[in-house]
Amino acid sequence: TRHGGVLALKYCLSVLQHEHVKEIIHQSFDAIFKCLADNSDDVSAEAAASLVPVKDLLLETIPEKTPKLIKFLWEHLSDLDELTSSTSNIILLLASLITSSSPHLEPNQLIEHVPRLWPLVSHSSTSVRMSVLKALITLTKLQDSPCALWMPTDLLSTNLRLVFQRSILENMNEVRPYIEAIWMQLTKINRDKASISECKLNLLKSTSQYLNYWLCLTMQPSRTPIDRGYALWLNIRSDGTVSDVKPEGEIYIGSSTFNADTMEQQKAEITNCRILGTKLLGVLYTSLVNDIEESQHSRDTLKYLSDMFVHYLSSKSANQRMISGWALESWAAHQLSEENCDKITLPEALINQLKTALKETTLCYDELATAFTRLQQEVRDFVTSLVAANIKTNLPIATDRRLIYNLSQIQYLCDLDIESELNRIDSKKPSLDDTTSHDVTSKPVFSLLVNKKAALSQSYQTTMASQRNLSISTLSSLACALISWSSIPSNMNLLINPLLDSIEKECDSAMQEKSAKYLVRLIDYLCCEPGSHQEVISTIINRLIDALYFSSASITLNADDPNLVSRSLVKSTDDEKLIDGHRILLLDSLQRKADQSRNLIRRQSSVGGNTSSLKRSISQTSASEFETNEPVQEATSSRLKAQEVKIRGVSMAFKLIVDHFGHKLPDKLPQLWAIINSSVKAQIDSYCSQVKKEYNTSETDIKLIKDLTVLEFVGQNLNTVLRGNLFELFADLIRILNSTNPLIRHQVCRCLGMISKLEFKSIESIILTGIIPMLESSEVTSRCGAIESIAFIIEHLNLELVPKIDMLIVHVLRRMSDQNDRVRMMATHCFGKLLSLMPLNDEQAKQPKQQQLVDLKQSMKSEESEFIEQLLDPRKLKNHQLPFETSVQLRSYQQDGLNWLAFLNRFNLHGILCDEMGLGKTFMTICIVASDHFNRASRDSSPENRSKQSPSLIVCPSTLVEHWLDEIEKFVPSKTRSILNPIAYGGSATDRISIKHRISSTQPVDSNQKPENEKAINIIVTSYDVLRNDIEFFKSTEWNYCVLDEGHIIKNGKTKLSKAVRLITAKHRLILSGTPIQNNVTEL
Repeated sequence: TRHGGVLALKYCLSVLQHEHVKEIIHQSFDAIFKCLADNSDDVSAEAAASLVPVKDLLLETIPEKTPKLIKFLWEHLSDLDELTSSTSNIILLLASLITSSSPHLEPNQLIEHVPRLWPLVSHSSTSVRMSVLKALITLTKLQDSPCALWMPTDLLSTNLRLVFQRSILENMNEVRPYIEAIWMQLTKINRDKASISECKLNLLKSTSQYLNYWLCLTMQPSRTPIDRGYALWLNIRSDGTVSDVKPEGEIYIGSSTFNADTMEQQKAEITNCRILGTKLLGVLYTSLVNDIEESQHSRDTLKYLSDMFVHYLSSKSANQRMISGWALESWAAHQLSEENCDKITLPEALINQLKTALKETTLCYDELATAFTRLQQEVRDFVTSLVAANIKTNLPIATDRRLIYNLSQIQYLCDLDIESELNRIDSKKPSLDDTTSHDVTSKPVFSLLVNKKAALSQSYQTTMASQRNLSISTLSSLACALISWSSIPSNMNLLINPLLDSIEKECDSAMQEKSAKYLVRLIDYLCCEPGSHQEVISTIINRLIDALYFSSASITLNADDPNLVSRSLVKSTDDEKLIDGHRILLLDSLQRKADQSRNLIRRQSSVGGNTSSLKRSISQTSASEFETNEPVQEATSSRLKAQEVKIRGVSMAFKLIVDHFGHKLPDKLPQLWAIINSSVKAQIDSYCSQVKKEYNTSETDIKLIKDLTVLEFVGQNLNTVLRGNLFELFADLIRILNSTNPLIRHQVCRCLGMISKLEFKSIESIILTGIIPMLESSEVTSRCGAIESIAFIIEHLNLELVPKIDMLIVHVLRRMSDQNDRVRMMATHCFGKLLSLMPLNDEQAKQPKQQQLVDLKQSMKSEESEFIEQLLDPRKLKNHQLPFETSVQLRSYQQDGLNWLAFLNRFNLHGILCDEMGLGKTFMTICIVASDHFNRASRDSSPENRSKQSPSLIVCPSTLVEHWLDEIEKFVPSKTRSILNPIAYGGSATDRISIKHRISSTQPVDSNQKPENEKAINIIVTSYDVLRNDIEFFKSTEWNYCVLDEGHIIKNGKTKLSKAVRLITAKHRLILSGTPIQNNVTEL
């Protein structure tokens, strides 16, 4: 009962209006307060939760009772533990009240209250940890003076130790800012000259013995548990007192547990914890060495820190060097951001050691000692096996384990041709029968040596990859440290190469961002220096551009070398496949992703959903299957991941460069600005002036693709002052949207999507007049470029496109029936995206339309809105009036069918008429075909224009050919038949040749017929078999209507008939079928 009552109050307080809540608080507070002390955890938890949403109203409504509530919550903390259900809500309530009320507490009271929060700093609930840290921040801010002045040394030391330990364990990003904030508050130094010495001395006493230990904690190996029994590690009991007993269980840096199933996430969390730890140390170092000129303690501390870092930088541990670099960089960054802080310089010995470490690019790190030991053992075993097989390698035999093989010798063994060596040995042996051929590959020694060589190569490649990764991370960290302290060496490559390598190859995004940040700092330094560094800056920019182009093109083309592939993009020579210039690379990418998803789902479903069964399946897979499939998949996945990492890093670098220089970009980096401002436009002009009859990529085209790639990644981050140039460039980009080079088209489309995202209103009219008309172009490349650009515009705008759906959906729907397969599939993808946004457009449609619209926009929007209404509600279709009289009266359902056919005709769409047999499908089709020919003849009344009009094709079963001719004669009046001239195409080969001649020449068969009575044949009725046999004739003509009677015959797209039908080009395509779905919906 109590639980139900307090639960009802909680919801009432949460949802009722402001004035009602105040009244409820007055009447119910005493009851809720009583429930807080209830013996049932569930009741007390709900009581605390009911007051959290109204904490501000508590202070306003019942200020006299708030101190009583806060006092009770403080006293109740000692009874809580992690397993108590009310813990989270009580902590949230206490922290909220402390934060909102900020009661003035004396230092003695704070000293008493703060330790009560210590056990909850490591609570398993993220919300509790955040609330506790907020409460600590509020409590430490209540005093005007810094914590180091009023807080006892042991209390300050305990707080700092606890917060730092949490920093290397915290795995939630939303908690980390509060850890940093409380650390800043605890280490804050008063700038008052009278108290700065005392403040610094207390801080130094609280932290001096932990300076080295804390740095070592950030260097903790990821797979080694932290020793919580060590004297300097702080363990807290549930009552807030310090414990000397080592807790049970193991904890690791990055989290309280180590989960090998989430290795990638674990690595990222470890890096984030290390970075946070070094940030805290940088803040502490800044406070300790401030006022170095007047304080001997500061000078001694600086000397101690310098010696400590020199020691770690002199070691062979990549981890120690890397973390040292991060700590030094954080120290410099905080010193630079701190106001009224004395700017110190590092001792010369430390700077020199940094530069020395940066030059050691081939150092063998301690972290790889085990891997190198294993590698040396495999080399010894392989050399021994070679000697046993009488293969000479000129390498020393490892009789002594102290013998070390260098990398060049190991590489020589990995490249050794086992088969050739064994053949050479066999050739020297005398043979009893010269006719017998020796196959060395069948010998056991060959299999033994090949397997050992493969294992050695794998170990060598893995070890060298680990060495490269460690080297990149370590050297980039040291480079960041030197740049942060403005210690720029004369040899710029010592800084540039590690930073660029890290940006391009570092898997961790946080480390990439750090390197990109200091690369921008270096570029800014080079721009500000009086010496000429433009060549160095150009080298940096060009390398970033090349990396961005290579990776982007590699992923787009799914190739290792985009320069080679972009020259060819050659497909199969099969005549049925499109030429290379018709590729839509976005569509290729979507299809690859879909295939990968299907394969992944198929593999998961075949082995079960959990990881353990997946591992069992892999372990049970035969060696031959593994060697055949797995290396290829791993190589492809690894290559794509490397390119994605490079794109992420380089795009991050360009973003930081553009953000840093802002509107000064043209002055600071003229070479980068020139690409956006003038180079792209000049290349577009040059490209358009060239006549390209077939697709062939030149060096000029590659330069254009590079600049377009830069435009995409730089343009999206441009300062608003500089964006005007992008809008001017939009129309120029459309000029090459019909390029025969798919890669150029693809990159242009990406740029168009990016620009439309920045300011859609500015380029809306250009889309209407430039891109939309290209969807109706007779050139396939124009339609490919237009539909791909619309796909990118939809992708970039997404919800912002909702008010403008009507502008695109009609034209996209038309392309869903395009003659080109790729355009059709891309249009289908776009239509699906637009369709998902259409429900959001209902409210937009109810709003009053803008009065000041351009006539073009207004007319297009009106027509498209009408189309949407009629598409979604066929009852709104207008009745189609036949332009001629007929002796047959249309029934109501036939009028509805004719209205729908006229709707398709008006909007250049294609469809399936699915009425049942006997309802007049033939009659309705004849009416719409005759109407279309009649209307076109009326518009183009001259004989010359009439003869140029496209004929219509009707394909039906052979038994219905004459039936169609009879129906046309029956339903179409004589006046209209003067415009329609049908003919049956069939018979023997000789007969069909005669009919072909008659169709093509349009001359009367009878020579005595007068010339004025001759008329062109514009309706051809044929059978499916004849169509398949004479497809060369039929596909060479552009038809007006192509009607397939009983069209379900082509439901199997793999038959020769279906493939032949799909080669026909027609403005309107119509299928008649009473049974459109016989087995499943995919037949449609």
